[in-house]
Amino acid sequence: MGEGPVCHDSVYIGHESRRRDARPVDNYNFTDENIKNYIQTTYSAFPPYLSDTILDRLLGLYPDDPSLGSPYGTGNETFGLPVGWKRVASMTGDLTFDAQRRTWTQTAAQAGVQAYGYQFTQNRSTSTAELGVYHSSEIDFVYGQLNSSSEPASSILLSEMMVDYWVSFATSLDPNDGLGTSRPSWPQYTPENEVLLQLNGDNTAVIPDDYRKEAIEFLWDNADAFHR
Repeated sequence: MGEGPVCHDSVYIGHESRRRDARPVDNYNFTDENIKNYIQTTYSAFPPYLSDTILDRLLGLYPDDPSLGSPYGTGNETFGLPVGWKRVASMTGDLTFDAQRRTWTQTAAQAGVQAYGYQFTQNRSTSTAELGVYHSSEIDFVYGQLNSSSEPASSILLSEMMVDYWVSFATSLDPNDGLGTSRPSWPQYTPENEVLLQLNGDNTAVIPDDYRKEAIEFLWDNADAFHR
């Protein structure tokens, strides 16, 4: 990706903030060895395989501390699941979504592409605490398809803003055309200003794109081994 041809059209790149992506690890027995085996068979089932050095470093970057796991911001709550669930969910979420989203956005920005990044953090009324802000949960917001009788006013407001951001981008390649609802300015993602727009009905704001920085850099530095 870093060496291939680049399309210089403007791009939108984003994802949700919290996912529960940990599939069963040996009947939920989250020992370090079982987690290593799970990561090996899921992300490196054929050569080049993950080395013990890489696997040990991975576990060090994602410690066995539920307050640091996914869904994020839920403290030590484990929702009745084994403690290791949130640990593995954080690993797999970063491997599948966050590391790739960040690297794609950085690569586009470094190539001079006008890029805009977002992180969707609004809980759905249809979600559960253990599921968090799940993959694809922003789609109904973008298309204005929320049920106003079941969703809070903050979600309806966020949907209106998102519709206008997306329409603005589709018609001008810039989410900030000044038309439609009043909404925060969405800054361009550049090598000098790596920021995301946090999309949340109670707090839509610009945030730095630096969460789990060391871990995500490690994942991308070893992308070939993880077959990303």
